[in-house]
Amino acid sequence: MSVVFGVDPRGALLFARLARSSGRPAFDRAGLASVRAAAPLPPPPDGVDAADLVFTVPIQAAAWGGVG
Repeated sequence: MSVVFGVDPRGALLFARLARSSGRPAFDRAGLASVRAAAPLPPPPDGVDAADLVFTVPIQAAAWGGVG
């Protein structure tokens, strides 16, 4: 799955949405929730163009069998 999100010059989250679904709704919701939970993000350096404050991030899951 991929999440696309935008931030403002102070690091506040403006939007977050799926760019590509994993095909598993619960995983997609968790990916979006993780981006939202990270807000606010650190502010970008001065002079960064607003168009550069939109990010697409891939999120992958790894199978985990627990402690063995």
